[in-house]
Amino acid sequence: MDRYRDTTRKGLNQGFRKHGSNQNKTDGAHILSHRVAKGVKESTPGRPVTKGKSDLVRAMNHDSNIRIKSQYGNRVLDERRDIRIVDAFKNKTHITEKTTANRAKQAYKAAISSDNKTMQDIGAKMGEMTVHAGKQGRPKKVKNL
Repeated sequence: MDRYRDTTRKGLNQGFRKHGSNQNKTDGAHILSHRVAKGVKESTPGRPVTKGKSDLVRAMNHDSNIRIKSQYGNRVLDERRDIRIVDAFKNKTHITEKTTANRAKQAYKAAISSDNKTMQDIGAKMGEMTVHAGKQGRPKKVKNL
């Protein structure tokens, strides 16, 4: 059986309609990225996503989960922050950078506002992640930022 994201790029782009411009150096960027969704799903116990995989891909490529960003912001900064989010989730550690915490908050809000049940589950798990960005006191949860 195929696992989520073991498909081709064409399969992951089902329903993707917002595109950037090479002239303006912009991209259509996922708010909840495929990298974060895959990292959360793979690090969560239970059956892997096999049924409804294309529904999840369509929900992630819905216009409400896509925004236009600069190519540098999408391809460099968001990728770096997504890797940090996935590492913190897998290792059950705090998110320590403020910019990464903001990215996690945006992804959380996009996921829980989706109509797709799997995306909402991913959002709920992300909301329980903790952020400790150098301030004294207890770490805050992503859902409380």
